[in-house]
Amino acid sequence: MSPAEETEEDQKRRFKAEAESEKSKLDFDMRKAAEAKALMENPLLVEAFTNLRQVYTGHLLHSPIDKPEYREIARYRLDAIDNFENELRHMLDTGTMAKSRLDDIVTQERSLAEDPDE
Repeated sequence: MSPAEETEEDQKRRFKAEAESEKSKLDFDMRKAAEAKALMENPLLVEAFTNLRQVYTGHLLHSPIDKPEYREIARYRLDAIDNFENELRHMLDTGTMAKSRLDDIVTQERSLAEDPDE
């Protein structure tokens, strides 16, 4: 059946089925965001990253001039910390967008439920 041939009732059923599937994924993204936020706000993790940054920055600044590999390793380690934090921020942003999308779906569902033609 083509979309043009679908009845309004068929469209509502299809929307509800698609919405349930999407809500499940959005809920998962929101749970991941909550966990990412908890990690980002964990004082021990924040302290560990701060300490590691200081150590690796010290390696960058105070390594022997004839040992560029020491600086390279320190740079890789600093990059790894940055990448880890960026991934957590990405998860948090994804969760924020998921919450917004979930709110939109719930609003649409309410609109369908209030439809007097139903």
